[in-house]
Amino acid sequence: MEETVKKPISSNEIQSISPKIIKKILNLNHPNVLKIHHLYWDDADQQFFSESECCNLFSLNELISESKISLPIVNSIIPEVLHGLDYLHKQGLVHSDLKLSNILVHNVDQKLIFKIGDLFTVKNDPSPFKTNGGYYTPEITSPEVYLFHSISSKADIWSLGVMLYILFTGQYPFGERRKIAIKDIQDNIKNHKIIGPSLNHILSPYDNFISLCLTSDQEKRPNATDLLEMITE
Repeated sequence: MEETVKKPISSNEIQSISPKIIKKILNLNHPNVLKIHHLYWDDADQQFFSESECCNLFSLNELISESKISLPIVNSIIPEVLHGLDYLHKQGLVHSDLKLSNILVHNVDQKLIFKIGDLFTVKNDPSPFKTNGGYYTPEITSPEVYLFHSISSKADIWSLGVMLYILFTGQYPFGERRKIAIKDIQDNIKNHKIIGPSLNHILSPYDNFISLCLTSDQEKRPNATDLLEMITE
């Protein structure tokens, strides 16, 4: 019998998602996207819960806090996350909060499988997006979201670039809330001002890959399919 995980979901979170999106989330089925089996209300706890498949190594964020990530693992993370994103985007969805803590890791016979989790941040592609009073992660948000208050699948690609930059440098490219003001982070992103280590300090060809993900103009930023074709050539 498959092991599952029960996770509380706040009423505010549920109310912010349309029934159509919830139905799409429950119908998602891909090896690199966390499978959510059920969403239900528990009368005893007076709380919504989701029941999802279990990933036995928790999140990528926790994995890197325990040990340095090797290149072979990075070489697995990139295509698997891209396959998951490509699937989501082809369903007309954008994750909107792709980050290390939302990449879940499952160990099957000593093989690590990476899955995109925290799916209740999913939105239609494209969608309006509030950064004033709304829930979001400032450090990973793409420039067009700040400039035009709209989010699309290209924003997930930007967030992937930020995530990979952190894997290689241990720092956020445009700053983090623990060290500078959110407005400064936003300005750095809008102006493409990297205050962390230069991309030149990142091993080739990963530097170029990250640079493509962090293309300021979303029209010129590659999509998940483009990037998958690039790494399989």
